[in-house]
Amino acid sequence: MKIRSLFLTVVVSLFSTVTLFGQSGLMSEIYPLLNELRETNQLKAFGNQSKAPGDTLWYEDFGNGFTTNGWISTDASNNGLNWIYTTNAPGGQYSTSIPALVSATSANGFASLPSDLYNTPTPNGGFFPMASYLQTGPISIAPRASVEVRWTQSQRYCCSSTEQLELQVSTNGVNWVSFDAKFGRQANSAVVENAQMDISSIASNQSTIYLRFYQTSSHYYWMIDDIAILETGNAQVEVTESYLLDQQNLQTYYSHYPCSNPPIFTPAGVIENPTGNNVTNIRLSSAIVSSGNTSYLGTSLVNGVIAPFQSSSFQMTSAYNNSGLIGDYSVLYKGLGDSTVISPSNTMISFSVSDTIFARDLDNPSGAISPSDYPGGFSLNSHLGVFYELKNPSFISSISFYVANNTDNVGMTVKGELFTPDTTSLNVGISVASSQNYTIDSADLGSWISLSIGQPNQSIPAGLYSATIVQVSRSAPTNSLLIGRDASAELLAPFGFTFVSSVYLNASAGYGLISALPMIRLNFKSSGGCNTVGVKDANVENNQINVFPNPSSGLVNIQLPINHQLEQIEVYAANGKKVMTTLVTNQSIQQLIDLSQYKNGIYFLRFISVDGVLTKKVVID
Repeated sequence: MKIRSLFLTVVVSLFSTVTLFGQSGLMSEIYPLLNELRETNQLKAFGNQSKAPGDTLWYEDFGNGFTTNGWISTDASNNGLNWIYTTNAPGGQYSTSIPALVSATSANGFASLPSDLYNTPTPNGGFFPMASYLQTGPISIAPRASVEVRWTQSQRYCCSSTEQLELQVSTNGVNWVSFDAKFGRQANSAVVENAQMDISSIASNQSTIYLRFYQTSSHYYWMIDDIAILETGNAQVEVTESYLLDQQNLQTYYSHYPCSNPPIFTPAGVIENPTGNNVTNIRLSSAIVSSGNTSYLGTSLVNGVIAPFQSSSFQMTSAYNNSGLIGDYSVLYKGLGDSTVISPSNTMISFSVSDTIFARDLDNPSGAISPSDYPGGFSLNSHLGVFYELKNPSFISSISFYVANNTDNVGMTVKGELFTPDTTSLNVGISVASSQNYTIDSADLGSWISLSIGQPNQSIPAGLYSATIVQVSRSAPTNSLLIGRDASAELLAPFGFTFVSSVYLNASAGYGLISALPMIRLNFKSSGGCNTVGVKDANVENNQINVFPNPSSGLVNIQLPINHQLEQIEVYAANGKKVMTTLVTNQSIQQLIDLSQYKNGIYFLRFISVDGVLTKKVVID
């Protein structure tokens, strides 16, 4: 049985036992840890680095695997423990909770050294020694005086700080200079980050260089992507983290708000001084825009001095209060200072306001999560939940969840239930509304299912609730409920700052908080009173749209129920990026869209109608 860590960012030892938090003294134990995480800046990875370098001299996104740029994957220990090209999570006995790397181009693959997978279960004779590296061929670049390498990485190693995880650089492919790709982190620390390394000491004014990523540690994993060699620009102060604070000054993120429960938050972030000099009179500004219009401008208080290689947190002096205007919004950030070059305003957080949807996920499944990932969670009536705060009394119509594309789900009977969680003692709380039982079939795999909850015209009071999916029965003794997990949304509201997800296992194992984000949504009844700009957005209660053929060569047929008034079709790539929007003017029961111009892969079709919204998956091959 897989055991999933409660904190992705917490340091754990290789052989530690992971348990759920007990009810006694939970909050007093958690908050010191959260403060420690803040102080050590372990969550820096969840911000965007934008140092504004000079020219990009070379770039690799692994879109063609290892076939370009002369990549060589070698295990010098001759055990075949090589770097691989993949889109999958690393796996391994001690890395079951680790998602695949989320990078700008991770959808087209990345490089991974799954050392935990290679060394668990423990091989006969003990762990294999590692001496694995991924090396480029000769890279021709324009000579520059100052040169740096940037890449995105997810990394955790064991079990001593003497283990090597290095970026090695050479000008001849024979003699190598090593740079610490751990950046001084101790063993067992998990991190996802945009890394950067100044290699001018060897690469200055060179026209040819080689890169090598080298590891000796037997565990756990190292994933890299989007490697760039750049001319180093002028040292700049960086906006390294951006986030939103709720009214309790806790970090939060919702991807979709219903207009009857509009967003209220304060933009905040972290500015870092990576230079060797003091920077003065630094402040952070923020703007919120929609359809080219600015609805909010804010600025923080001034920090007089940020010392070399230190950072400082900032938050706007005024909160953003949306009046319920439907639309897509972007929160932009920029640093300001006296005679100091600040990173550009490309740090951005996006959200939407619609008629009915309340969601934390980005509709970007990246794996799955199950109650059985946790000790005791295999039992029936265990459930996964996502927290939602209702600021006003609300009419809830349904709970939606994304059914992971795994045959274990076929025949699984579930129900949706809305609880009032007791976050003080961590009891499961009181059931407020529930759905009828629903049995998942094969047509539901890889799609959203909506379960009607509550009584007609039942008003749910303001407060904090957990939208949950309960596993009621299973089709086979070994099967477990698997719900889609959105790792990309986890990065926008790290568990270290606010509690957004939960698991209830059974009466003996109890209730706990988890770091993974199950794709579970709340749907409101249409109010009809929203200040609507653009298309009406609501969730459907059934699954009656057929997409065929699937897989498809590009031409996709869409069969609709009779009298179904389809308004719009949106197409999203697997990385969550919208690639197409089609307005439907011909109200026939069969529609046709052409996706042949897009790369092969997985796409999500979002159907918007007067009846609601439904998402379907299609594979283009």
